Amino acid sequence: MPERGVMYFGLDESNHAGLDKKGEIVVCTYSSNQEDSIIQDWPNRRENSEIEKWLSQEDCGFNFTLLLGERYKHQCSAINLTEAAPNLILHILTDPLSSSTPEKIKIYFDGGGFNREQKNLLRNYFKEIGLTDVVIDNFVKKNKTNREFRKGPRCPKLVYLADIIANQLYHSPAGELLSHKHLLP
Repeated sequence: MPERGVMYFGLDESNHAGLDKKGEIVVCTYSSNQEDSIIQDWPNRRENSEIEKWLSQEDCGFNFTLLLGERYKHQCSAINLTEAAPNLILHILTDPLSSSTPEKIKIYFDGGGFNREQKNLLRNYFKEIGLTDVVIDNFVKKNKTNREFRKGPRCPKLVYLADIIANQLYHSPAGELLSHKHLLP
């Protein structure tokens, strides 16, 4: 049975900060559709056609930000995502065009390295702005099982789509990134 009053978020980063002058690209996908939060196996390749189909649905979308500066090149993904998440998610929650304010949010991150302190920091941030029910989890898309790598990621659709979008944006020209309609400063 679908959960009512819940907004789901998936966050991933481009993981290329040290390799390019663009900086780190952090993408936040969002949806009010519970199916987008179900953990499942995905192909071991990026299916770009998934993005267009998904974006044509109601109550879903994405935004992103650029983390520029030397420190982002050396921080782990968990720290970069934890720092970028509040602004990206708050922008969605306070959008005047949004159909409703959720009672509960569920935030799913790509990658390991998240500790209890980081999750509590985010949970407390959102509770301070009035959300009483905040769930935070992270998924390592590529795992070793029985000495073999699982082929393809296992995560919610929102995390898989955030990965695809981050990769697409990373391969976009810098000028296109800076004028992108989904870019948040």
